[in-house]
Amino acid sequence: MLSNHADILELQKEKSHLEQKLKELHIPVIPISSKDDAMNSKVQDIAKRKLAQQTGSGTKH
Repeated sequence: MLSNHADILELQKEKSHLEQKLKELHIPVIPISSKDDAMNSKVQDIAKRKLAQQTGSGTKH
């Protein structure tokens, strides 16, 4: 039982050491989305509006 507790404490110590290393690193954050993604979103929105207008104008007659 004491051996198990010693192993757990050792693992906790290693974990805290690794977490400290990660805090010290300065990793740059790079956005996943790009300008192309924003443009594609706009095109999809326009397509949805056109489709809504077409289906909406068909019900008015």
